[in-house]
Amino acid sequence: MKKWLLALLLCLPFLTQAQVKKAPGAFHKNTDPEANLDDLPLHHQVTDAITDAAFSGSELIHTSYKPYYRNTLKIDSLAPYFTGDKRYFNKVDYHFLAGHLIEIDQPDFKLFIDPVFDFEFGMDLADSTGYSDTIRLYNNTRGFTLTGQIGQRVTFQSSLFENQGFYPWYYKTRADSTLVIPGQGRWKVFENGGFDFSAATGKVAIAITNNINLSVGHGKFFIGNGYRSLLMSDGAFSAPYVQLYTTSKNKKLLMSRTLMGMTSLERLPLGEVPESLFKKKTFTTHYVGYIPFKGLEIGFFEGIMWNRFDQNEGSQALPWNAVVSLPLSNALAYGFKDSSQHVVLGANLSAHLNEKLQLYSQVVTDNPSKNQFGYQVGFRSSDFVKGFSFRAEYNLVKASTYSHINPLQAYTHNNDFISHPLGNNFQEVILVLDHRINRWWSRWKINYQKMGTPTSILDTEMETFNPHSQTERYVLEGQLGYTMNPKMRWQWILGMRYFDSNSGSPSGKTTWIYFGMRTAIVNKYYDF
Repeated sequence: MKKWLLALLLCLPFLTQAQVKKAPGAFHKNTDPEANLDDLPLHHQVTDAITDAAFSGSELIHTSYKPYYRNTLKIDSLAPYFTGDKRYFNKVDYHFLAGHLIEIDQPDFKLFIDPVFDFEFGMDLADSTGYSDTIRLYNNTRGFTLTGQIGQRVTFQSSLFENQGFYPWYYKTRADSTLVIPGQGRWKVFENGGFDFSAATGKVAIAITNNINLSVGHGKFFIGNGYRSLLMSDGAFSAPYVQLYTTSKNKKLLMSRTLMGMTSLERLPLGEVPESLFKKKTFTTHYVGYIPFKGLEIGFFEGIMWNRFDQNEGSQALPWNAVVSLPLSNALAYGFKDSSQHVVLGANLSAHLNEKLQLYSQVVTDNPSKNQFGYQVGFRSSDFVKGFSFRAEYNLVKASTYSHINPLQAYTHNNDFISHPLGNNFQEVILVLDHRINRWWSRWKINYQKMGTPTSILDTEMETFNPHSQTERYVLEGQLGYTMNPKMRWQWILGMRYFDSNSGSPSGKTTWIYFGMRTAIVNKYYDF
């Protein structure tokens, strides 16, 4: 029975391809009754398609602040989501190939439920150690995601992921040293050499007015237009948050105020319970985006990691101005040299030169007097040849950037870096080529990384980028896939990941060949 089911699933791409209509090129504001405030997936295939299409539409879209709200735009015409008209499928085909698994669509109540999975099986062709001989590489993720709407003002969503996996040595080395799976949370031992971990996200959003939204949830954010972000990235684990999101009537101005509850992996002094809680961190952000004219977007970022624990006095109350403040007011009050609060400032710039070419850049600093800066510059060309898109990006973060005299206030959450997964003291070049034909797609990516003497983000002393003491690293990835159900983001995928590091930890080579089936709604990063 299992063999027949597998054969059917493998043949479905060819049996169903003729049923799919060609996606229209129009991109416009979502005015249908399904418009709501739920977050669209942060997966690069989704965000890149929205960014590429934003310039051609009539509405102003702030592309640097993610996740996008569904009510901002109509997504069914975009390549990653286009399914064809509902009448082209019978009832079973529609839920299996073009719709949500469960749909309740009433005027005053909507609910959409889908499964979440990531089944991946592979082998490391370059690892000749005993680890490779005794371990079968695989990832096994199961879960669900649901999205709903009550009336015209309230939206809710939730997801749950349960995972087990065995990974190549370089990925395992990172997980063993940080005690977390990158971006996916703490792990516990699974069998011999494997990892067991889980994650959950959720959100309740209320549209106070047509331009003011209040959200309470547990999730991630991404600020910028690049593959990486030096301000705030989805590479860190999800965190609880309260967010106030405001746009002007003409959509030129965006203001977001977010308060997030983060954590370290350092425990409080042992009390009456067998296992002490972790020391908490509170992170607040202001982001102000402005579109002076269509095609140009400017953004300013303020992030502050607040002092919530004193070694002598214990847990500290959150100051009132962490909750009630204006953009840059706390940065001006505390500055970069205050030992009690950690201030990070940055700017983002994006310019669409035409419908096919976008330039972007970022700058970040948390102590200009010590030369603690980070820079990003890049461009993305979409559909430069029909069906092809290309990205080139350069990132540089100097030593000790994001660090603080109080290690608990470093720019980290749950032992993940909030910004770039390499932390600081590195240079990186990223090249990405994407291709899409109907539901078929491929992605080819190269990361070249040059790192100075390993610098902990918790260090407090300035270290110099030494060109004579460097680690060079190449990370290559090629993927070929077919999207079975665009609404669910259900894909078949065949891929290869190549890792080569000449020194440092980890060092060595990996050639990871894999095959799998997944719902592509979150980014999982293997290039660090």
